[in-house]
Amino acid sequence: MLQIISGRFFGKGKVNEHESDAILYSNYSWLAPIKTCVAELRPVDTLGRHLSSYVVRYVNRYEQGSPSDPMFLASSDEAVDQFRLLASFHFQSFFHLDRSYVEVLCRPMPSHSTDSTPPSIFVPRFFESPKEMGTSSEARRFVQFVDKVLSMPRKSYRLLISCMAGFFDALESVGRNFDLAYSMMVYMLEALSKSGDRPKVIWDDYDQNVRERLNQELASVDVVKADKVRAILLNNPHLKLKKRFVDFIASHVHDPYFTSEAEGLRFALAKSELRRALGNLYDARSGYVHDLRKVQQQLRLHWVGTENDVFHWINEPHITFAGLVRLSRHVLASFIEGQPTVQHEEYPWRAELPGQVQMALAPQYWVGRPEGFHAAHARERFSGFVDHLVTNLSKAPVPILDLRPLMERIEMLAPSAKPAERMAMLALYAMFNLMIPEETRRPNWREFLSRWNTELAKCSIELLSSHVILGLQVPWPAQDCVLAFQDYERSRYMATATKLPRLAEIAIMTEIANLFLESGQASEFEVWAERAILEASGRKAVQDQIRACLEHRIRIDVQRLLGRTGAGAREVDEADIRLHAYFKWEAAGRPNGDGVSFWLDAEKDLRARA
Repeated sequence: MLQIISGRFFGKGKVNEHESDAILYSNYSWLAPIKTCVAELRPVDTLGRHLSSYVVRYVNRYEQGSPSDPMFLASSDEAVDQFRLLASFHFQSFFHLDRSYVEVLCRPMPSHSTDSTPPSIFVPRFFESPKEMGTSSEARRFVQFVDKVLSMPRKSYRLLISCMAGFFDALESVGRNFDLAYSMMVYMLEALSKSGDRPKVIWDDYDQNVRERLNQELASVDVVKADKVRAILLNNPHLKLKKRFVDFIASHVHDPYFTSEAEGLRFALAKSELRRALGNLYDARSGYVHDLRKVQQQLRLHWVGTENDVFHWINEPHITFAGLVRLSRHVLASFIEGQPTVQHEEYPWRAELPGQVQMALAPQYWVGRPEGFHAAHARERFSGFVDHLVTNLSKAPVPILDLRPLMERIEMLAPSAKPAERMAMLALYAMFNLMIPEETRRPNWREFLSRWNTELAKCSIELLSSHVILGLQVPWPAQDCVLAFQDYERSRYMATATKLPRLAEIAIMTEIANLFLESGQASEFEVWAERAILEASGRKAVQDQIRACLEHRIRIDVQRLLGRTGAGAREVDEADIRLHAYFKWEAAGRPNGDGVSFWLDAEKDLRARA
């Protein structure tokens, strides 16, 4: 947002402006205003206290896209946050809108008996309080720094701001969770490294200790086979990511890191061990991500790491948290320095304004629109129609979306569509025409559907759901319906797949259970009824209805489950009584007799529930 309000992406449209102020608190102290190209940092209270107060004065700008653009100005809170990140990074201090938060992080000593990790003891400079007064050269360089950052290409700027936010998230976490803070700093470097090239992995990149043992074993193997084994070992995603991480960071570490910037450190990182230390750093991050493995124990001791870049253990260099902070800041600064300067850039910046959330439109606004409809959209339209229908089944009358403008398009596209897309179109076509009055249906719609009788005879999730939702007799055996539903489950998370609302899925499961019950497969009825109960999580009324039918081994009233108005308890028929009497007889141990008592008891139970 800070880069947007600078005006670098604006054209010749009308620009609305509003002068705004924000207040920042910091452990950095300076006396004079610092005016950058996008905002002015004005000191308010910088003497006599361990924290300083600043007013950030800036102009919020927005270029209207057209005279009808309803936006006048976008929220500028994000711009202030990005400005404070740049100020904190450049001055190696901490700026924030919350005074108490700055006080807590910049506390010079523990605040209670168990407070063993004030951030200042792990991180030089950033959280020191009180700090020495800033200098005019720092202020001048900050102006140049902000100008350089804002002139970066948009893609690089967004990556930088995200990494700076990660950098300070890690710093702010060190007093609460050292391992998390350490790993977050490595995450930030890893995210930055993804902007680099993907280098080719070579055998020397393999772990040295393992590599030497492998070389000994492969020495006695045919050279061609040995090379194939090495190639297989090198085709490892972790190794490739580690190589990119190490190469990118190493390429952004310049000579001053080892000379002028290392002055005053007891154990500064040497250039010869940089790559090895980076490899260990990446492995430590992986250990925390996958196993919550803590970092090297000695690194958690502040007196080991505050004035040292590196700690050596069993001949391996391990970067301390203070060393990691110094390395990260150097790499970020090198990344900024290496970016080209762009004074004006054509970029779709409106899509990145804060406060915007993408949400799917309700089906009634798009399902029936014929404009731009193609066969590839068929499953999406069918899913939307079913979603709207199931959502409104409890209303009387049920509101039906007007798909008449879409029917002609389906008639045109169906002959040349792929089978899966055509099935969704035909199901939608048939479902809609069955639900509307006869006089409003498409002419000869049944004849149109009859052209694909062979396809329509096969069970698919679209046809199955249509029959279940409309309360039609399902013409396929239970096992065919199971296969169709399993195919649906395997593909429902694909972007272009049919996606039914949860209640429709539950209805299909219960109908499959009913089919198994009717064919005498009581065990499968139980399986599918239980499965439907678990899928109806959060829908107690639905679960209770299915559970009651499961207990008495009777058909589940799917229409009532769907909430269709007027669908209540149905009349108990002879088949229900016979099946229920059979289960009572079986539960009693199959005694000899005429079974009349079981029939009467079953009839009494079922009619009482009905």
